Amino acid sequence: MASHAAEPNTLVSISDVSYFYGNNHVLDQVSLNIRKGDFLAVIGPNGSGKTTLIKIMLGLLNPGQGEVKLFGKLLRDFTDWGKIGYVPQKATHFDPFFPISVKEVVSLGLISNRNIAFISKSEEEQAVKKALCRVEMNHLIHKRIGSLSSGQQQRVFIARAIVSDPDILILDEPTTGVDASMHDRFFDMLNVLHKENNLTIVLITHEIGIINKHISQVACLNQKLIYHGKHSDFCNSEAFKKMISGGHHLISHHH
Repeated sequence: MASHAAEPNTLVSISDVSYFYGNNHVLDQVSLNIRKGDFLAVIGPNGSGKTTLIKIMLGLLNPGQGEVKLFGKLLRDFTDWGKIGYVPQKATHFDPFFPISVKEVVSLGLISNRNIAFISKSEEEQAVKKALCRVEMNHLIHKRIGSLSSGQQQRVFIARAIVSDPDILILDEPTTGVDASMHDRFFDMLNVLHKENNLTIVLITHEIGIINKHISQVACLNQKLIYHGKHSDFCNSEAFKKMISGGHHLISHHH
């Protein structure tokens, strides 16, 4: 289990965080450190508090109790949001006839970054092309976003999240709607971002079978933090055994 104290190279420190929706206890004293270089899967059944935890981390929700630090600063004092890229759930659920190109979607990631001052048109185009190349989508730069498959759209939204070169990328249920045959290729692409661009990745999923060979850390959440540690140790953990006995089907693709 993760210590409450922040460790060296800690990017995100979550300490004793609890959250309530009315009388519903969604998170119960969760403590978790995310370190530079982690490729972390946050797993758990639907309703386990995964998305709530991420929204608290991003300042979108205030915890009922506990403390969050980003890059060593208390959440209320943190302003350098360009260091964090975020792809929310259902990012690809929009009007397919909306007339916006792939290039324009990715450019929005620069506009929404409050820490980027005015940049020239050529600098913007270079940043957009670089981000699209990283997700292997540059050949579709002028296509309408609605004409792409769900998997292609997801890659474009990842490009939007990384166009300002963040230190950490947070993906909430990123493989929803992505064809099962494309899962490995999708994770291979994320691994390249992780390794070659020194990008810390946090992936939230209820699809336990998505745990892939590239994942290095697992945090198992069900209101409480049940397990946090190496992926290689997870299948031998008590958390794994309890989830199996509770009817959750976990398949590890660490090969």
